[in-house]
Amino acid sequence: MSADTNIPPKQKGGWWSLSPLAVFLCLYLITSLLVNDFYKVPITVAFLLSSCYAIAMTRGLKLEQRIYQFSVGAGNKNILLMICCLLYTSDAADD
Repeated sequence: MSADTNIPPKQKGGWWSLSPLAVFLCLYLITSLLVNDFYKVPITVAFLLSSCYAIAMTRGLKLEQRIYQFSVGAGNKNILLMICCLLYTSDAADD
């Protein structure tokens, strides 16, 4: 797909659109409580699973368009800055 292709939203998602965040938090918190240590649980696993869930729950688009829409949303400079900060703080916590 070309970079200038904008996919207009068909309808507002409401609270359902926050469900990938809930999946991420539940996965991370439940596995951390089961292990009894928040530092032993890899946060990237919970992030990847919630990202796959977010792509899978998008309706009305082909898989290629779903991945493109997810990538465009993750390409926002503010979100990329948050990811860099998260990676920096998780590396600092390991030391």
